[in-house]
Amino acid sequence: MNKVKYSLLFDEKSVDQRYKYFYENYKMISRNRNDNTINAINNIQAIREINARQKKIEEANKSLRTEAILDVLTGLYNRRYLNEVRNIY
Repeated sequence: MNKVKYSLLFDEKSVDQRYKYFYENYKMISRNRNDNTINAINNIQAIREINARQKKIEEANKSLRTEAILDVLTGLYNRRYLNEVRNIY
């Protein structure tokens, strides 16, 4: 009985075309949503990689600074460190 009412209200071809139109739009929206999700995941991964690299660079800079201000043989601060401290105070 529902099918009879439905077919009386709409021509089957027009219903099929509308369904196809809505289905195509749904696929397009889903594809865009998936693309946006994939882009977001790629961006998050890229940010994590950048943060990891930045952390390594900061650690390397700390190590280099320590090497620059300490005497290798004695382990005491050298003139470069003393000049920095003198400029601060």
